[in-house]
Amino acid sequence: MFRELSVVECTKPRTTVAAVSSVSRPDLCTSWRPSSVADVQCLAAFSGCRDISSCANIGGMLDRRLVGYWSDKDMYMAGMEAADIAFRADGTGWTYWSNAAGGFEVLRFVWRQASRSALTLRVREYAGGTWSLDRGTVIHQLRSQHADDRQIALGYEISAGQKVYGDPATVLQFDKKVIPGSVDSRFALDRELAADEHDPAYSS
Repeated sequence: MFRELSVVECTKPRTTVAAVSSVSRPDLCTSWRPSSVADVQCLAAFSGCRDISSCANIGGMLDRRLVGYWSDKDMYMAGMEAADIAFRADGTGWTYWSNAAGGFEVLRFVWRQASRSALTLRVREYAGGTWSLDRGTVIHQLRSQHADDRQIALGYEISAGQKVYGDPATVLQFDKKVIPGSVDSRFALDRELAADEHDPAYSS
């Protein structure tokens, strides 16, 4: 389902209230909040009541089917690396790549709908480092973090499919690799995202 968003009012400086058009439910009117350092910087550039459409999906469409956490861990035979991609309902998201040697990389992005079968990721930030296990808990140690600025145009299709061993799955297929060399093009829906969930390298 697609929802078109528009800015309807500003209640105080640097606070933008977005509402879903053509609906009467007041609970669908929410305050847009940045979820990363890059988003804060982007929002600051559009202070007051100015348009922040370059920061999130305000003024664009959202395919609600994309919202969630997608992974390729069950799409291929056991390998030495895996990749995930997450889409949040506020128009932000991230990719997460890791390997068996203990390395990981995160790309944080904002996303917008280009059409019913295409979207654009605007990468804002890179984070990378190492991961390890501590009593069954994955610990991420950040080694590198810097701003990024690139756009990735992707065609996509969501359909019923199968995981590598035949279990049914909702499959997200892109028309090309998201990040050549690390993040591939085929994912299965893994789970819903928690409302306050961030990528593994995020530090509040």
